[in-house]
Amino acid sequence: MKVNILQMRTAFLLIVLVFPSFGVAGNALKSGASIQAHVVLAHYGKDQQTFNRYLKSIKTMLHDFNVQILDLSNTEIENYLKTNSLIVTLGRRAFVEVASKPLSQKVLATLISHTDYVEVTQFQELDSFRTSAFFADPNPILQLILVKKLFGNQSPYVLVHKDDLEYQTLLKKEAESNNLDLNLVTMESADQLHNVVRELDRASILVVVPDSRIINKRNYKELLLSSYAKNIAIIGFSKGMVKAGATASIFHSENHLTKDILSHIYKVAMQTSMPPSRFAESFDIIINDQVARSLDLAFVSKEPVENYVDAVASYRLNLIGNTSFSSR
Repeated sequence: MKVNILQMRTAFLLIVLVFPSFGVAGNALKSGASIQAHVVLAHYGKDQQTFNRYLKSIKTMLHDFNVQILDLSNTEIENYLKTNSLIVTLGRRAFVEVASKPLSQKVLATLISHTDYVEVTQFQELDSFRTSAFFADPNPILQLILVKKLFGNQSPYVLVHKDDLEYQTLLKKEAESNNLDLNLVTMESADQLHNVVRELDRASILVVVPDSRIINKRNYKELLLSSYAKNIAIIGFSKGMVKAGATASIFHSENHLTKDILSHIYKVAMQTSMPPSRFAESFDIIINDQVARSLDLAFVSKEPVENYVDAVASYRLNLIGNTSFSSR
């Protein structure tokens, strides 16, 4: 499958949408009329190439809005806001910048991982009625479904930060509904990774979530090598991680995320309140056949990847409404 990789932790944009009123915007969208809205795309220069791709897509597809570019490195966002503005941040840094300001406008955080969003909001007094998120990392529910489809009822281990209680609750709930004997491995810092993996004597499957507090550029290769040496299959969180040595992962391409973000913006425009935080809807699956064969995994070449995508997508329909992070 041909896909593009989104580097979540380095890409960050900001979109500010100014609506005449949310009610008027909603009526205009439903009737097909044009919305007189103002969109500000903000970026930092060092990621210009990434921003250009997003800018082109957003400008082309947000045809109901007027678009303006804003560089946050030398511009104060307050100067571009109105009372009824909707701020859409793309990436962690843009969200941190906006969350640190005493703004009254609604904020939709996108292209940010669930763990990053939780970490930022823990230290900011944000109103839940005006702040919501669209997560870029794989839905943990879908990751567990993928584990079940690939490995049957084998018990997966999951690496999580000890303070991310919301994630832990979500995983436990899904594992219970799928009769999976889930083993949560909690960590306090990335420095513990070597010892944690060394002590996983009974693990055959390890699910890794994108949390910079426990997994980073310095230790993730060690994780892959150490796990491989212990015959542990890694379920990663990106296409790049699978190419580097993880066994499989659900991931979202740049096209997937762009499409879902645009769709979500239009939905927000038609509502008077912010929707619940959720994960991306569109996804794909990648399997590293070479690693899977080396680990002597039974599912290798058993059926095409497309079948697993269809199976996970079909199973997901039964999950709607079970959690605030449901797909729809």
